[in-house]
Amino acid sequence: KDKGLTNLTHVTGDATVYPFDGKFHSMRAERVFQHLKDAEIVALVERLGTIAEPNCVFSLVGIDWETVTCTIPAKHRDLFLTLKKFLIDNSNINFLHSAIAAFEANGFATCDIALSTVKMDNFNVAMTASNMGNIASQLAIDDERFQSMRRDFIDGKHYFAVSGSTAAFVYQGK
Repeated sequence: KDKGLTNLTHVTGDATVYPFDGKFHSMRAERVFQHLKDAEIVALVERLGTIAEPNCVFSLVGIDWETVTCTIPAKHRDLFLTLKKFLIDNSNINFLHSAIAAFEANGFATCDIALSTVKMDNFNVAMTASNMGNIASQLAIDDERFQSMRRDFIDGKHYFAVSGSTAAFVYQGK
């Protein structure tokens, strides 16, 4: 709306509850499915099939936390591995396989699947994107130690690289 668009509405909510009555010609979920259990993915995709117009394109993007690598100083390696393990243990690493099966069972045809590697050289962006500050707090990691790791990244000499999965589906109807 800041750019003068009048046919656009941003809605934030629960991924498993859709308050829409109309049909959509395109939909996108970025870094959502990896946080859902398989049963939630199935329920969400079943709902998407009821609100998709014919030939609706659905774009799905997610992160594979098992592939995250980091050019981190040795003094922070154990902390990084602790954060990485938390991300792996608390996300659905099988989300893409589950999503493909759910989409195809609900009238969508898989039209594209790609893997990519993303380099993040701004630690603040990486930490904000994955909520690692909150994770560090949940794991009771000493804040000074965490902030020390953050400062070492801000100097620009270190970066994260993580693989992501992208898939596109086209609704063919049931």
